[in-house]
This record gives sequence, structure tokens and C-alpha cells, in this order.
Amino acid sequence: MFAALIIVGIVAVYLACARPNWFWIVFACAPILLRVLAAAGNLNPNSIEAGPVRLRVWDPCVLGLAFGILYHCRTQGLRSLRQQPGILMLVGISLFLAIKVLFTVLFGGAALSVNGIANPFLGGTVAAVGEIRDSFIGLIAPIYAILAARHLKMFRMMLPLVIAVSVILLLAAIQVGVAGQIWSNNAQFRFLAADETATLTVLSFVLLFLRPSRPSRIPSRFLALVALGVAVLANHRCVWLGMLLSGAVLLVLVAFGKLQLSRDRSVRALYMAAITLVVALGVTVVCSGAFGIQSLSDSNRIGQRLLAITDPGQDPTASWRQELWRQRIEQVGDDWLWGRQLGDRRLSLVGANWVAFPDHNAYVTAFELGGVLLLGLVVAYWGALAAKAVKVVRMSNLPAFSWQPALALAVIAMSLGYSVAYDFPSIGAALATILVLHGSGLPLSRNIRLSYVMRPGVIQPVKVAAQIRTPNRTVEL
Repeated sequence: MFAALIIVGIVAVYLACARPNWFWIVFACAPILLRVLAAAGNLNPNSIEAGPVRLRVWDPCVLGLAFGILYHCRTQGLRSLRQQPGILMLVGISLFLAIKVLFTVLFGGAALSVNGIANPFLGGTVAAVGEIRDSFIGLIAPIYAILAARHLKMFRMMLPLVIAVSVILLLAAIQVGVAGQIWSNNAQFRFLAADETATLTVLSFVLLFLRPSRPSRIPSRFLALVALGVAVLANHRCVWLGMLLSGAVLLVLVAFGKLQLSRDRSVRALYMAAITLVVALGVTVVCSGAFGIQSLSDSNRIGQRLLAITDPGQDPTASWRQELWRQRIEQVGDDWLWGRQLGDRRLSLVGANWVAFPDHNAYVTAFELGGVLLLGLVVAYWGALAAKAVKVVRMSNLPAFSWQPALALAVIAMSLGYSVAYDFPSIGAALATILVLHGSGLPLSRNIRLSYVMRPGVIQPVKVAAQIRTPNRTVEL
């Protein structure tokens, strides 16, 4: 297993530096494949012993991400970070977390070394960095996406997206084949984990709207629709909520003419009717628990699970999570401004049991680890990214190309809805950032720079420079 982690780490570092379009396959699929390998060897994927350090299946991707950021920052420079969506908030989040880790190294060693939950290596420093890796990897990936933006091409991401979606679908098929069922009678068995399902949903959104060449357009969109259907069947309420929010966003954009799904008016009307029907059915199914209507099958307890959205007090799982959130918020105590010390999570009393589970809520995690300051930065980042996407959509005069920022808004809505129950999707913010950056560079946009020599009564242009950008190249005249 350790050899597999090393191999995947080397591949991730190489692709992050030399092939940014292909790096996202490793980033999305490597943890899934390593988790399967760990399960085959009866190992805990979240605790792989490597001497005094415990590794996780995400570590090779984090290593590749770190090297990719350093490499592209060296070649591209910090100039590429200027005026990018949400970059000030991302830098603020990174600096805040770095200061927290430094504080842990200087002042937290003795306390962390005796904490049974924290890793004792180097006084808990590894545990502190590990918490950042677990909870904020999804907000570090956009930095790499911005730095490597000039190497990222949407039309070159078709094959990587197809491979990534196919890998997750293959895993789902294997899980169903091994278990012999899709759901268990208590709805606790799911053939895909929540993070894998969220990744599949986000990748399918992009694959569904990506405009490839005609021979591959129908197969790729069929694969995306199949993947979305599998994500629904995976039986995760947080994913359903994210899908409803993203579908509502797309419906509003189509209704206001900001997203052109087809050049044919009748086909556009058909698309809009289909999206409206799906959103309406989704809302009806979700609200069926509150209306007392039987939903799907009692044997799968879908109706009761949907109460987590409509009436959480009637759902034991939702009530348990609310109690966990309340305990974690109360444990922050007087550190409400800065958050607790990294790596020093204490046991929480939920009901009659002491637990050390994750927060199951990205917003609670941000408050617990960084207090009001970090939570404010996280909310401001998502707001800035969404505001940039809205601005690009409003400025676009070419509906055929406005699908990228419009889809970015849908991915943002999906990510925010999913994060109510888990951490932010690892690839959600990065893909939204890529879509916003590509959507803001519309074809044939011209940047003209003029310089003049000023004389009394005379204005004489001495230099005219024009830059024409197309999806494939930049030409300077």
C-alpha cells in the first residue's frame, strides 16, 4: 500500500507540473482507487502507517497539488493571481491556516502529544496539517487552477472527464455486484460514498455541457446522463439537495436567456420543460415526507431519510447531526474569533456517547478550526466566485458561449448544498474557477493598448498594439 501511495504521488506530481488537463483525473480518482486497494488489503484508508506518520489516500493528490502550485507559481509568477475570482479570500484563507499551523508548532506540542486523537509525531504538527488537508483541500485546489489557467483548455478536458466518470461508474458497478444490492433495508449501505457521489455529479455537469466535436457529442452526453442517474440512486440526501439547487440555478438562467442550450427555439423550449419537470419532481419527492406521501419504497426508508431536509426533528440521523454541530460549536468556547487549536479535537458528548467523528458540515468545520474570521473568509470566497460568474454571464453577448459561467454557478450551488452534510467537494471550487476563467475569455475579445506623444496642439499616436484571443490561441498584432 505504501508503494502504491508513492507511485500515485509521483504520477500526481508529474501531471500537476506538466499536464494540468490530466491532473484532475488523478485528483478525482486516485483516492477512490487507493481506497479500493486498501479495502482489499483490510487496511484503514484513513490510517496507513508509514513509520511515525499516518498517511491517507488523499496524500498523493495533496502532494501533487502542492508541487503543482509551486511549479506554476515559479514559471507564471504571482501576476497571474491578480484580479482573479476570489483570490484575495483564497490567499487570506491560506495565510490564516499557515499562521495556525505555525502557532501549533511553537506552542501546541506538549498538549497535542498527549491527545489520544492527535498524531504524536512532532508534537501534533502532522495532525494540524492533516486537519487542513482533510477539511480545506477543496479550497486549495482553486489556487492551482488559477496558476495553471493558461495551460488548461476546456476542449482538451473531454477525455480526462470521460475517464474520471467511467472510473467512478466502474467502482459503483463493482460495489453493486459484490454486495448484490443497491440499498440495504436500513438505507445505510450505499454503493458509492458521499464524496465519490459528489465528485461524479460535478464532473457529469461539466461533461453534459461541454461542447465536443459532433462524433463524440452524443456518447459523452449519454455518459453524463447515466452518471447523474447513478448519483441519484447512490442515495445521499446532501447530493440530492445540491442537485436541486444547481437545477434551480440552471432553470433560472435558461428562463432569462442567459444559457442557450440549442440554436433551435423548439429544442430550447423542450430543454426548459425537461429541466422544469425534473426540478419540480425533485422538490415534490423531497417534500413528500412533510406531506405524508409515500416516497419510493418503505423498505429503503427513503421517505424517512428525506425528513432530514423537510423536518429534521423527525429524522434520528438529522437530529444526531444537529446535536453534533451544537456540541462542536460550544466546544470552541472563548476561541470564537480564532477557532480552536489545530489537531487538538476533543471528544464530544452526543446523546449518551463520546464521539470523535468529523463535523459533517463544512461551515461548522470552518468555524471550529478558524472561528468567525475563517468562516467569514470562506463565505466571502464563495460569494466572490459566484459574483464573478454572475458578472460574466450578464456581460456575455454570445449565449452560445455563456454556458461556462452559467455552469460555474450550478457547480457552486451544488457545492454549497452538499457542504451542509460534509466538507466542500474536493473538485467543486476548482472546476467552478476554471469555468469562470474560460467563460470570461470570450472569442474575439480585443484588448487595444495606445500610447501617444503629447505636443502643443498635436496628438500623435506612435504605437498601437492589439491582442486577439480565441479559444485556442492568442495573437498579438
